[in-house]
Amino acid sequence: MKILRIIHVRPAAEPCRYCIDGFVPVGISPIVGPFYMRCVYCEDSGVITTCPACDGEAFFPASFTCLACFLDRCAEQGCRAVMCPGCLGVVDLVPIDLGDTP
Repeated sequence: MKILRIIHVRPAAEPCRYCIDGFVPVGISPIVGPFYMRCVYCEDSGVITTCPACDGEAFFPASFTCLACFLDRCAEQGCRAVMCPGCLGVVDLVPIDLGDTP
């Protein structure tokens, strides 16, 4: 007789214990505040798809109500957000070079 051990329960049958609707709280950035990333467990199990544009590396700010508010906050902090065209997450924060502005 062969015994089948189930190591991982599929998230479709049981909710993922690591995330909230596919997103995991990751940390707090001094520029964007608290942020989330996509749940790696759910991506690996196929419950959510990995973004082909950023390969799941983008992060998502948690404390902003709209994209314009987030971009204004970044500009106030002296940086510009590089957005992923696939999932609209933030891929990078680039410093704004103001040059020799009086």
